[in-house]
Amino acid sequence: MIKIIGDYHTHTIYSHGKGTIEDNVKAAINKGLKEIVISDHGPGHMFLVLIIKN
Repeated sequence: MIKIIGDYHTHTIYSHGKGTIEDNVKAAINKGLKEIVISDHGPGHMFLVLIIKN
């Protein structure tokens, strides 16, 4: 069985998603994911990096 540990293509309200960055992180934690990538569109996010460790 394959176990999914990450979601490498998510969006937030800063692009065309429905939640904030925090909402995405909380949803990932609730699903048991270890990593996510926020793939918002637009030049304002080109250099944004967020690293969260437990």
